[in-house]
Amino acid sequence: APDSQTISAGEDFVIELKASDTTGRNIFGYEFDFLYDPEVITPQANPCDSAGTLSDMSAGRTVLCNPVSPGLLRVVMYSSTGVPVSGEGVSLKLNFTAVGAGGASSRLKFENFMFNEGIPGEAAID
Repeated sequence: APDSQTISAGEDFVIELKASDTTGRNIFGYEFDFLYDPEVITPQANPCDSAGTLSDMSAGRTVLCNPVSPGLLRVVMYSSTGVPVSGEGVSLKLNFTAVGAGGASSRLKFENFMFNEGIPGEAAID
């Protein structure tokens, strides 16, 4: 069963995106669209947090998060140092706030996910 959280309206929460072992895969970047129900959750002012993750910006990586429209958050990460991502675990944290009524729920969905420019080809699980 997929992971789920129960959050009260007005409460901030974090969605941790996890990656399997990236070591030796020559991953220098990734991008994806993150879809959610804007009637239930909304991104915080700084929706992406890479501190302590595989995408940590202190390692010469840049993470851009753009809440394009309600229900769509576009995310891009790239390395400006030429050092690939290595390891497994949390790759990025997304910061949201619950805004829906009691009992409301939001499916979280990835679209257009790719590492680098499609190589290696991997699948994202909602």
